[in-house]
Amino acid sequence: MNYRVSGLVLSVLFLLGCQQASVDESEPAASSSVVSVMPDGGPQDSELQVVQDRVDIIDTAASSGATAAEEASSFAVVDADGGDADSDDVVTVDNSDLLGPGSPAPSVELAAVVHGDPLESLTDGKVHVVEFWATWCGPCLMSMPHISELQDQYGSEVQFIGVTDEDRETVTEFLAEESGEGESWADTLRYTIAIDRDQVTKRNYMAAARQNGIPCAFIVNQSAQVAWIGHPMAIDEPLAQVVNGTFDVEKAEHVFYAEQNLYPALNRGDLETALEILDTLVEVAPDNIQHCLTRLQVLGARGDVEAVNRGAAVLVDAHPEDHMLLNAVAWILATNHAAGGGDMELALTAALQANELTSGTNASILDTVARVYYETGDLASAVDWQRKTVAADSNERGFQKTLEKFEEELKAASKDETGQQQENRNAES
Repeated sequence: MNYRVSGLVLSVLFLLGCQQASVDESEPAASSSVVSVMPDGGPQDSELQVVQDRVDIIDTAASSGATAAEEASSFAVVDADGGDADSDDVVTVDNSDLLGPGSPAPSVELAAVVHGDPLESLTDGKVHVVEFWATWCGPCLMSMPHISELQDQYGSEVQFIGVTDEDRETVTEFLAEESGEGESWADTLRYTIAIDRDQVTKRNYMAAARQNGIPCAFIVNQSAQVAWIGHPMAIDEPLAQVVNGTFDVEKAEHVFYAEQNLYPALNRGDLETALEILDTLVEVAPDNIQHCLTRLQVLGARGDVEAVNRGAAVLVDAHPEDHMLLNAVAWILATNHAAGGGDMELALTAALQANELTSGTNASILDTVARVYYETGDLASAVDWQRKTVAADSNERGFQKTLEKFEEELKAASKDETGQQQENRNAES
């Protein structure tokens, strides 16, 4: 997958997960911070459903009446019953019952602990991380060794609990399988692995926080309060702050609840509301690159080319060593057709810097450099860089198709130029 921003991106590009089936909402979520394990340890079987990527492609231009970027990505929006919400359903988002940073941690009710130490209580004065996963979820499996490393790092200060709603047999068989690191998953996973009781914990956390993608982690602080919600691969910094007591829960709460209104606004193409929310988010958390990049996209969709260029310049100056950010900014500038095109000189500078930082080996960045040259009309350079892209990743069919497009246009342009030269010679004769 090409690492760059394409459309109104609402997630950090490496934080994509698996969309979970909606849970049964018939039973209300428990509110006390207790742990309950069934005596017999036997979970109820839950149906494993086919899942799709959590990011849906939407047509922002059609929904907003404005000319937007070529593609627009958004988180799936769900209404109260867990189904996809129509645009009319999300004009006003009621967050009164939403679980978020600052909320008391709900109960963790387990059918069984099949691996690692049992969970006694969330009120024992230490930090807990409740992480939702499944054996069929590729991104979950990729992040699990990292969680083990964090468990090793923090020891008794933090307890990680991986919760799945699959049946015991499935999880036990999974633990016996090879993890790809020359050992079994039981050896790789050095933290608690547990089975949810009738999806109660899933309702208490995932549904209550309107999270529909896994892996998803909840940091519960020393006061049994939800402090942070997000992808386990992005947990390092907030976890360190929670452990040492410097994490700003109030700030996290402000950002989380503002995002609940941001995503629906982007889904329905309400760019003005989205921009107001993003301005506030960037002011509150200027170090959140996700919000900064999304703000650039919204400005571009509104046709504010000067604001896009100013914002892009600030990001490039502030993060000269971040190849992923440089690549994303370059892509935004190069494909910002709604705003009449961005600062192409800055786009080329950012893309080439990203390419230098990765020693010319990252196909996505090479593809971005090619696209910048293409947008400036330098077809020969575009073809040259796109060939480098395909050489770096010949398995990505999209890169090959782009190369074929560039080559065809270069050939046509060369033919037109040759014809024009012949006409000029004839006229001179």
